[in-house]
Amino acid sequence: MLFTIRWSPHRMMIQEMGGYLVTILIGKGRGLWSFYIMILI
Repeated sequence: MLFTIRWSPHRMMIQEMGGYLVTILIGKGRGLWSFYIMILI
């Protein structure tokens, strides 16, 4: 129990970083998608 409590902040930090990476990837994907639409139209 103490181990999990000790490492919970570290895990939260990793989750936050993962969330940022996901948002960046989604943003890049959206940019590529609009780029493809521009080429098609």
